[in-house]
Amino acid sequence: MPRNPRRRLVLRCPGPGWWPSLAALTVLVCAAPLLAQEASSDSTIRSDSAAAEDPSGWDIGPPGQVYPLYLADPRRPQTNAGVLHVLSSDLNDEFGNGHVRTTLSLGGRVPVVRYTGSGGQAWEFSVEGAFFGFFDASQSLESIGWDGWYGFLFSWRFARSWSTKLHYRHLSSHLGDEFIERTGRDRIGYTREDFTLGVAWEPLPGATVYGEGGVGIHDGAGRQEAGYFQFGAQYRDDDPILWDIFDWQVGTDFQLFQEDDYRPGFTVQGALVVPMARQGQQFRLALEYHNGRVLIGELSEFSEDYLALIFAWDF
Repeated sequence: MPRNPRRRLVLRCPGPGWWPSLAALTVLVCAAPLLAQEASSDSTIRSDSAAAEDPSGWDIGPPGQVYPLYLADPRRPQTNAGVLHVLSSDLNDEFGNGHVRTTLSLGGRVPVVRYTGSGGQAWEFSVEGAFFGFFDASQSLESIGWDGWYGFLFSWRFARSWSTKLHYRHLSSHLGDEFIERTGRDRIGYTREDFTLGVAWEPLPGATVYGEGGVGIHDGAGRQEAGYFQFGAQYRDDDPILWDIFDWQVGTDFQLFQEDDYRPGFTVQGALVVPMARQGQQFRLALEYHNGRVLIGELSEFSEDYLALIFAWDF
């Protein structure tokens, strides 16, 4: 049941210089729930009212997620299209790429089976997959490259506000033929398989703090190394705004790779969302800022920062 009794639109669908500012932003994201009197998350399963309404037992293809999605993670499997304005980029300096790009991502994470215990604990097995494509609008939509991703994860909600996951991921990266022909850049064979262990804490309804670490078990390119860390904070408010239609969410995400000497990259995203009838599904209009390594694995040795407008369907 929504908290707010106001009428709203429901769509039915089948089925070192920047660190001080960044630290302040992270504190702001974590403190956002303290400024809101009522909030709850549509995309994460919790063990309070949801557990009270749903009987214990097995559920095939359940709605929502036991372990939360990282809202500001630009590499999580998702379905969206975006327009990027590149503020600065090593690709522009090295290969003559332009400042306007388009992106297309197809995919998502799908819970397969969930078991809910009588005490509210829950176990879940999920699968995920995605295609990430990057195109240079300044070069007649030249294909810069694309990455393919699939993964499996076991999630466990072991306490009222705590959940954890064990995650296997496989990523294979490729360069576009047009980019290769124009620049002469050869593919380095970037392929990453890793296992990660993550934990998420919901200190207040709608607010999530998370962290995870991983180790690569197969590296395809000589520059790759095993270590990987990720952490972040996010907040979701489902008290509708703007004609009682839109919820809103904000998050910040940090990623550190051993192959980059653990140099941190970060992404910040704020979004207006229109929830659908099924829990966890929504349309999303997001504004995103990224500063760090290029998101294509084949070109991840280079850095850039961009501002993006993203249209997404989360399911």
